[in-house]
Amino acid sequence: MERFLSILFVELLYIPNIINILILVGAGVILKKLDALMKSFECKVKDATKKQYLMILRLMIISEEVPLNEKLRHYDEYKSLGGNSWIDNYVNQVLIPKQLGLTPKRRQTDKVNESDPR
Repeated sequence: MERFLSILFVELLYIPNIINILILVGAGVILKKLDALMKSFECKVKDATKKQYLMILRLMIISEEVPLNEKLRHYDEYKSLGGNSWIDNYVNQVLIPKQLGLTPKRRQTDKVNESDPR
């Protein structure tokens, strides 16, 4: 019985250490999961911010109030960020001819009537 009590006493002394070890291991796992969540969140925020910035650049490119040179500068930045959409057609068919002093080309779908003198 005395031996049992001494073993029990020794074991009781180790229990706080075991609990501390378990807490530290658990905290490490939690920290790893939190780090992964933060990295995922950062990626999502960066992606959303980039998408919003590309939308702003598109709006600046098609805005009537923005000077032509600024529109072309915004278009260059838009393309450098990987933007690719109908903006390419707009720039090639409308902005570049304007910059060269040409009349923008009319698309076939713009024609209302073949006999229209426009």
